[in-house]
Amino acid sequence: MGNMTEESMQIARLISTAVSLLLLVLSFTKPILSRVLFSILFLWAAFTNAYTAIDHQRVYLEYADLTPIAIYRNFILGFFSEHIRLFVLPIAFAQCLASIFILYKGALMKLAMIGAILFLLAIAPLGIGSGFPSSVIMAIAIFILLRKKDAQQNIFLMLREKFSNKK
Repeated sequence: MGNMTEESMQIARLISTAVSLLLLVLSFTKPILSRVLFSILFLWAAFTNAYTAIDHQRVYLEYADLTPIAIYRNFILGFFSEHIRLFVLPIAFAQCLASIFILYKGALMKLAMIGAILFLLAIAPLGIGSGFPSSVIMAIAIFILLRKKDAQQNIFLMLREKFSNKK
């Protein structure tokens, strides 16, 4: 955000919406690829949030101006503003775990996906600051992946088998 103009924010919103729509389509057509892309996205978000929380934590206060929801704005400018790292670093850690466990199968995968859905819906009220409506579209895409039985393989094992058979 920082020095983003209204035009650059709109471009960012269009890009995030396009990416979320692509992830939604892939959740139906190429669910394994969609899971890999969500894993990459959550890993990127984890590192971005950790770096920002450590070195540029005041950036998060700009979300207060972007949310149309008063309770979010008041929270950001209140308690959150005094404890940014306390909130953001555990979120970054959870995003990192989600990026790994989205690639597993079974209970860990389901927990990671449910956590990802809840996180994406929780940030939606930040408005354009969360790339709205992309966070809601991505939550729907992950929900679809969670419901698809043919999309629940362990991707780590799939990759190991694929590359070990090539020798």
